[in-house]
Amino acid sequence: MSAGKSGEEIFNSFVKHILSGLIKVVYDGFGGASRCRCYLVGRELINYITGLENLGMAEAIKKVMSFIKEARIVDEADAFISEPILELYFRNCKFSEVADEIIRSKIPLFVCPCTNVCLGLLEDKFGIDTELISIERKDNSCKVRVYLFK
Repeated sequence: MSAGKSGEEIFNSFVKHILSGLIKVVYDGFGGASRCRCYLVGRELINYITGLENLGMAEAIKKVMSFIKEARIVDEADAFISEPILELYFRNCKFSEVADEIIRSKIPLFVCPCTNVCLGLLEDKFGIDTELISIERKDNSCKVRVYLFK
């Protein structure tokens, strides 16, 4: 293949450029309201997770985090609830390069597909409305804070 890269490497790079480009376009169109527009992105992943039916909120979130690790979307994932705040931690995420490109473009991070899976679970299964507070990125890790409305 071209430039010494395999077809898969080129495709993965192409997808990352498309994602970061779409995020930039959304931000250009909606500004700070972008986070309110993108909270659904990635929630479809919840359809692949089984065994959530009889779990409480904390156990269900842990199950989602385990699934995200098992699917190799992240190397590490953890969640802590101190109501009304949910904190999610991700390390070595497949979306890291996209997030880094957004930061280099001077756009604040406003969407996290892994977080959105958890938020979809909370809204659909437990009837809890949520609002993204912040996404902090440091050393290939993200800390996401979410407000839970009960």
